[in-house]
Amino acid sequence: MNDFDFYKPNTHPDSLVTDITYLYIVSIILWIFLVYILDLISTDLISFIILLIPIIMYLITIYTIEDSDRDLEKEFLQSDILAFSVIIITVILNLEKNRYSPFFSKLMTVGLILLMFSFIDFWVNKCEYLYVRHIKSILRIAAMTIFAYVLYVYHILDVKHYGHTVNPLKENKNILI
Repeated sequence: MNDFDFYKPNTHPDSLVTDITYLYIVSIILWIFLVYILDLISTDLISFIILLIPIIMYLITIYTIEDSDRDLEKEFLQSDILAFSVIIITVILNLEKNRYSPFFSKLMTVGLILLMFSFIDFWVNKCEYLYVRHIKSILRIAAMTIFAYVLYVYHILDVKHYGHTVNPLKENKNILI
């Protein structure tokens, strides 16, 4: 008997694990397709790593879903993104109008649409609600990754345009006084 067998009664049935695994495999394929459609493939190493985040997160879920605890899963899949959304909207409003603005606007729009879809409530029975929670998680991970990508690429362009970044605290030690 394994030391962790006492957790088994609170895990998911095999058929549900299989279905959720397929859901994440399809999500990986759709994410790769979305990256291709949005023309995000030709990027630097950090951008590429950012774009790998959903695939890594989805693979971790595939790997751990069989042993995941239903009660713990409720904690992970209930997230409040309102504060993050306010930050994103602030960034959108402050984007400078430059030749890259349509590109950033397109990405931010796709991210916001994915995020908004994750807020849609589906009224399904208790067994199917787990699928809905995983779909919401998939959409939120994709949206957050797009936002992170936009912020990083925008920062890189800003540095190329204005020069190297300077820490204002090191440049002017009296800034906080």
